Amino acid sequence: MKTVKFRVRNPIKWLAPLISTVYLIGVVFLCIQNFKFLLILTAGSRFLFLLVLAPAVAPLFLLLWLLSPARQVRMGEDRFVLAWGDDVLDQITYPEIAHMRITGIGQQLDIFDRAGVQRLHIEPLKGYYSNKSAEILDFMRTQLPHLENKVEKKKGQNNYVERYVDFPPQQNQGPQQPQPQPGWQQPHQQGGWQQPQPQTGWQQPQGQPGWQQSSQQPTYQQPQGQSGLR
Repeated sequence: MKTVKFRVRNPIKWLAPLISTVYLIGVVFLCIQNFKFLLILTAGSRFLFLLVLAPAVAPLFLLLWLLSPARQVRMGEDRFVLAWGDDVLDQITYPEIAHMRITGIGQQLDIFDRAGVQRLHIEPLKGYYSNKSAEILDFMRTQLPHLENKVEKKKGQNNYVERYVDFPPQQNQGPQQPQPQPGWQQPHQQGGWQQPQPQTGWQQPQGQPGWQQSSQQPTYQQPQGQSGLR
């Protein structure tokens, strides 16, 4: 979990310029009313005059700072949350994030979902908080696979870099566990070894004895109807 705290511009954009204008007009009016006293006090020195005028202008910056609401971004547990103290202003899950953009000289941060809808807009105050958008984007780059493109731009005498980061859709498949395999495989429906059929040293033909005896025949034949002596 990472938390980034900063202040953003007042949502009422015309309020800060109006307050600044009215305040400065009041300071100038007081200086004109007390010009002789200030001239004697500073002895005609411009440096001392500015030194005396600085405490009168300092409350203006404090007032503008207080008019800028405090914000914090909490990133972690697959969720991007924009909050004001304990109040959640908006949030988006990591799988929904499709694009993050840092644009403009004010380095404003925009977050878009898969449908191309702008879900979050963060515009930190210039100065001390200018690098907060980059800090948020750099952390998100470590959490999700991404493709980044940087473009250098110039406005007047100010150079700045716009960053465009795209986050491809994530695969929601969990880790696959390999199927257990034994160290050796036994052939299907066969034993690990086969015992040969018992065989003797010689084979006897089927239906025949090992030796054959000739049919019995007399050693001589006597002609029929004749005796041995005449």
